[in-house]
Order: sequence, then structure tokens, then C-alpha cells
Amino acid sequence: MFAKLKKKIEEEAQTELTKSYQTTSATSSPNSVRKLGGRRPSASSTDSRESKPSLETSEDAVSVLRHKTEQLKRFETRLQEYYNALQQQLDLKAKLEEELEKQKLLTVTSVEKTEQECEAKIKTVTTEKLELEKKLNSAKMLNNSIIEKQQNIDELEGFQTQEMAKVKHLFLNCQQELQAKDEKISQLNSELEVTKSSVTRLESENKVFQNQLDKEEIEREKLKENYEDGLKTIGDLKETKDSLDEQVSKLKEELQETSSKYYRAEEKLAELRDKNDSINHSHELLVESTNKMVEEKSCFITHLEERVQTLEQRLADTNLNGDDQLNAVFAERDNLEKKLEESRQHLKIMLESELQIIRSTKENSEKDFNAALEKLKNEILAMEKKSQSDKNNYEKEINELAAMHREGREEIENLRTVNMELKDNEVKQSKVIEDLVKSSENATSEKTQIEKVMEEFKMALTAEKSDTEKLKVVLSEKEKELSQLSKNLVEENQTNERVNVKLKESGNEIINLQSLLETTEKEKQQFKEELLKSAELSQGAAEKSVKILELNKSAAALENELLERNKIIKLQQQRLSDMKKTLQRELKMQAVDVNNGDFLSDSNSRGSMIPKDANQAELMHKLQNLDTEPMLEDINFRYLKHVVLKFMTSREYESQHLIKAISVLLHFTPEEEGLIRDTLEWKMSWFGSKPKPKFGAGQMSKTISTT
Repeated sequence: MFAKLKKKIEEEAQTELTKSYQTTSATSSPNSVRKLGGRRPSASSTDSRESKPSLETSEDAVSVLRHKTEQLKRFETRLQEYYNALQQQLDLKAKLEEELEKQKLLTVTSVEKTEQECEAKIKTVTTEKLELEKKLNSAKMLNNSIIEKQQNIDELEGFQTQEMAKVKHLFLNCQQELQAKDEKISQLNSELEVTKSSVTRLESENKVFQNQLDKEEIEREKLKENYEDGLKTIGDLKETKDSLDEQVSKLKEELQETSSKYYRAEEKLAELRDKNDSINHSHELLVESTNKMVEEKSCFITHLEERVQTLEQRLADTNLNGDDQLNAVFAERDNLEKKLEESRQHLKIMLESELQIIRSTKENSEKDFNAALEKLKNEILAMEKKSQSDKNNYEKEINELAAMHREGREEIENLRTVNMELKDNEVKQSKVIEDLVKSSENATSEKTQIEKVMEEFKMALTAEKSDTEKLKVVLSEKEKELSQLSKNLVEENQTNERVNVKLKESGNEIINLQSLLETTEKEKQQFKEELLKSAELSQGAAEKSVKILELNKSAAALENELLERNKIIKLQQQRLSDMKKTLQRELKMQAVDVNNGDFLSDSNSRGSMIPKDANQAELMHKLQNLDTEPMLEDINFRYLKHVVLKFMTSREYESQHLIKAISVLLHFTPEEEGLIRDTLEWKMSWFGSKPKPKFGAGQMSKTISTT
């Protein structure tokens, strides 16, 4: 560098010397010519002037030397200035090299720190990814188990419908057999009346045949023996009749027990259907949650597109000057701060609203559960009262049957007296004996028929007993399922508490991540400022481009870190939303279970309306007023559409469980809800009259009259 500068200075000095010499020679030559050709002096003057040119040439040489010394002094001053400038540039170069080394060290340390942070974050992200994959697998397993359970429930419903049809068929057969036996008893009563009329006739004829008593005394003994045999047969017949009466009473009791078991089985079937409806409802909620996930993904894609636009704008801003670039960076920072504040406010509002909804649903579920318990207790007391009244009625019927039995005995004693009187007449006694033989034959035939009927009845009873045993087994299984459901409810409450704790922890994590974002943004701004300073300092350095590239790489790495942190924040937000959705799902499941209990109590009471508390009505009104956003209105409309379609396409028994949902969605009054429930129960019942509305007539009536 110095050798080149010295050569340049020497060349410039030589060129200036040559130029000055040429100028001096040119100026001296015309002066001499002018002096020579101006006048033609005399010889004396010429001699005197011949000495003057020598003096002028010496003066010119002195002037030239002076000029050269001045030029040399100028060159020396210039050399001093160049030397000073060179020393200043060397000092600047040393300073720049020191600053560049410092920046290198700073960038290396920052890069190492960022690499360590990135490695730690990558490890955390990989662990979270593994946990999410495990959760996905568990969710898939749960989905498969739910599908299998639904298939099993469908099969159980098919088997239960078949068993219910069998029980109904047996019940109808038993009723027919009872009717046939009642008809036979009425026939026997008519025959007794006929025998009474014949006894009256015989009494009238006894008076006529009193004269023939003496002749027939010999044959009396024979008739006595035959009579005793007939009395024995009559006693046997009475005993068989008593045993048959006892069996009939037992059969009535067993029929009542089977009917009660039948109603219990129907109640259990209703509970199972309610459970099936709750499972379907949970499946629908899962579908809605997946739709929400899709919407969130679309929002995430739009956010990424906005991020891409901002990055493209950054790339465009890099081509700008220093001040414009700084202004663009500050504008970008302001936009990011605004977006962060908006996202924070939105998250706070969502958390507060969801916590309010969770609290309200918990209170409603507890109130509904307590109401259902009180209703069940009242129903149990009513059933006990009914059983006591039935016992009293049965005791009254038993006393009446005992009185009838006594009257029958008295009539038999009267018949004995009549028969003692009839013994006086041989002819009539022979006829009576023949009639008795015929009646005994008829009785034996009836006895055989009754025995056959009894055997058939016993077979039916054994079949009914086996069916009752099966029903008992089913009831025990259902009781086990109820106990499991209660345990599941307790576990769900525990999981709700855990989910609340996890929500708080995830909120704290989001706050920490936001603070990390702010720190990274500050670091990014510092790096950009350092980049600008280094660019201004190293404008004349040859190594500027390499270091700028390194700094750009570090800036790109920091931007990648920013993107990764944004992704982590979004993952945490998605996790928060998933936890919120699971909370809502579990709370809705609990609400559905409680509502199903209410529906079962409604189906047992048949038309009994449940009084609602004023607090529950106010809470429902507040919840309905909260759902004013268009997105929620769209979701409510889709849910209403689904419920109405299911209500229209399902059976009466299944649609009975959807009355509550329709009344909530369409804002029905309690009277309208009760009218719908009463009409469905009227359609399901065999007897009863159609419920009439109490909403007025004409245009003010809610239903169209059939007349």
C-alpha cells in the first residue's frame, strides 16, 4: 500500500516539474525575441546590451529554482497530509477490525445460546409431539370402543325387544287362561243352581213317596253304603276345589309379580335407550368438535398467510434505505404488539365466558340431580303405599272367599239333610244315584281336564319363572352398570377438576411464552440496530459483505426461532381449545344424563308435570342471551335442525327424550312442553283420552281442532 502511494506521488511530482519547466522556457523565449527585434541600436548600445542577457538568464534560473523549491515544499506538505490520512485510515482499519472481532464474538455467543435454546425447544416439542401421538392413539382406541359398545347396545336392544315380546305373549296367554277358568267357575255355579232347583223338586216329590218308606228300609243300608261312597267322592272333590282355589290365588299373585317385573324391565329398557341417546349425543358433539377443529385450522392457515405477507414485506423492506428500513421495522413491531394485545384480550374473554358456562352447568346439573333423587324417593314411597293398599285388598278378597266357602259348606249340609230325606224313596234314590254317578263321571272328566290345565299352567309358570330369573340376571347386570355409571360420574368430576388445573397451568405457560416472544423481539431489534451500525462502520471495508451475510444468517435464524415460538404458542392455544372442548363435552354429557333421569321419571308418572325453579329459568334465559354471536347462532341452528329431524324420524318412545332439547331451542313455555309430552304418552298408552290444550280457541289456539 505505502509503495504504491510513494510511486504515485513521485509520478505526480515529475509531471508537475516537466509542466513548470515547459512554461518557464516558453515565457523566456518570446521575451528574448521581442528584445532582439524591437530596435536597431548602434554599435555602442549593442555592446552594452550584450552583457544584459547573461544577467537575465541567471535571474531566470534563480526564479526557476525558487519555483522548484516552492513546488518541493508543496509536495512535502502534500506528502505529510497523505501520510497523516494514511495513519488515520490505518487507525480506522484497526478500530473496525476490533469492532468486527467483538461483533464476531457476540454473534458466536448469541448463535450458541440460540442453538442451545433451539435444541431445548426441539426436545420439548418432540416430547409434546410424542404425548400428542399417545393421546391420538388413546382417542382412536376410545372411538373404537365406543363403536363396539354401540354395536353391543344395538344387539342388546334387539334381544330385549324379543324378550319383551315373549313376556307380552305369555302375559296374554295367562290372561286368556284366567278368563277360561272364570267361565268354568260360572258354569259350575249355574250347575249348582240347577241342582238346587232339582232339590226343591225332590222335596215336593218326597211328600208323595212317604208311604213307600217301609218297603224301602231294606234297601236303605245298601243306599247308605253307596251314599257314604258318594260323600267321600264329594269330599275329595271339595278338597280338589280348595286346592284349585289356592292355586288360582297363587297364580294371581305370581301374575302380579310378573307384571311388576315387566314394568321394571320396561323402565330399565327406557334407561338403556336414554344411555344410547346420550352416547349418540356425545358422538354428535365429537363431530361438531371436529368441525370446529377444521375451522380453527382454516384460521391458522389465514394467520400463516398473513405471516407470509409480513415476511414478504420484510424482504421488500430490506431493499430500502436505513431510515426507511427502520420505519418499516417499527411499523411491523407496532402491528405485532397490537395483534398480541388483541389475542390476549380474546383469550381472556373466552376463558371468562367458558368458566361462567362451566359454573352454571355444574350448578344446573347438581340441582337436576337433587330433584331427580327427590322424585325417586317420592316414587318409592308411592310404590310402598300402593303395595300396602294391594295387600289390604288381597286380605279382603281372601276373607270374602272364606265367607263363600262357609256358605258352600252350609249348602252342602243342607244337601245332606235333603239326601237323608230322599233315602225313603227307592225309585227316586236310584235315580239320584244314577245322577250322582253321572255327576261323578262328569266331575272326574272335569278333574282330568282341570289337571291337564294345571299341568299346562305349571309349564307356563316354569317358563315364566325361567324368564323372571333371566330378568333378574338382567336387572342385576343393569344395577352393576348403574353403579359403574355412578363411579364414572365421580371420576368425571375428578377429571373436570384436573382439567381446570391443567387450564390454569396452560394459561401460565402461554403467559411465559408471550414474555419469551417479547424478549426475542427485543433481541431481534437489537441485532438489527447492530447490523445497521456495522453497515455504516464497514462501508469502505472489503470484508463487509461476508460479515453482513453472517449477520443476515443470524437474523434469519432468529426469525426461524420466532416462527418456532409462534408455532409453540399456537400448539399451546390448540391444546387449550382442546381442553375447553373436552370440558364442555363432559359437562354436556353430565347434563344429558341428568335430563335422561328426568325423562324416565316423566315416563313413569305419565303426564305428571315437573315444576321448574325460578333460578333455573333465569339461568337458561341468561345462557340464551349470551349466545348472540353469529357463529353460535349458526351452531344452534344446525343443532336444532338435527334435533327436529331426529324427533320427526324416531319412534314415540325415542322422541319423548328429545322434548327437552326442542323446548329449549324453540323457547317453549312449560305448558307447551307438557302438552307435547302428554300427547306422546297418549300415543304410547293403550287407554286414556287425548290431552286438550289450554291455550285458547280459534286463532289463539296452538293446535288445530279435529271437528
